Amino acid sequence: MESKNPLPVLIRYILLLVIGISLIIIGVWLIVISEDTVREAIRYAIGNNDLRIEIEGLKKGLFYNLKAEKVLFVSKDKDLIFIEDVSLRMNPFYLFLLRHKSSFNGKIKEGIVAGDLAIRGKKIHADIRFNRIDIRDIPYLEVIGFKGNGILDSDIIYEGTRGIIKFTVDNLRLEPFNLSGITLPLEIFDKAGGRVNLESDGIRIESLSLEGKGIYGRLKGSIMNNQADLTLEIMPETSAGDKFPALMLIGNYKVSPGYYVIPIKARIDF
Repeated sequence: MESKNPLPVLIRYILLLVIGISLIIIGVWLIVISEDTVREAIRYAIGNNDLRIEIEGLKKGLFYNLKAEKVLFVSKDKDLIFIEDVSLRMNPFYLFLLRHKSSFNGKIKEGIVAGDLAIRGKKIHADIRFNRIDIRDIPYLEVIGFKGNGILDSDIIYEGTRGIIKFTVDNLRLEPFNLSGITLPLEIFDKAGGRVNLESDGIRIESLSLEGKGIYGRLKGSIMNNQADLTLEIMPETSAGDKFPALMLIGNYKVSPGYYVIPIKARIDF
């Protein structure tokens, strides 16, 4: 008597097992885990006493999807940034490994923010992309003193306590920035871009260039433990002549014709 091939039976049992596990996962998500539980889990993951997150209109969807009308990040009772129409998709199988992996997207007014997030224990890896964001719609910039508008495109990679920010800002229109009695004539520039390294105790500016019509600038240095140690160089073209009366305010920092160097040593509270 020929023995039956066990392979089809094995495949059928495997499929039934996968379907059963999937139904359990979906059932746990839909029935056991409430919106309040998800909200508290997100707050716990932030793990920062100075930073809190407020979520409005949170709703669960099928297959570990989340939607929120608005997500607001607040630090020391100051609004940092808010994202609307947020959608997040989690990979449930990473939960069995006590890990989190998800992708998300949302809007900041007319701009788009999207990214990928992975959490293992207390270690966080994030890759976040900002596209066509008007900087006036980012409250955090006004909190630290920048007022104006411009279109931001940026990539942020963050892992553990370190990260990299690459960005460009077009159609830049800033108001003069006053810092410890020094008025920086930022209104003369209409474009900015560069790379900033995030470190555990502050930021280090690897390269940050500023550009206007007939004038250029470069910012370098660091802000560690809220203490700025920066240098701003401003270089107008010779042909610019008296096109930039704002430069008269920084005449004391003129090193040579067409070259200004402004040391910035002050406390900056993030």
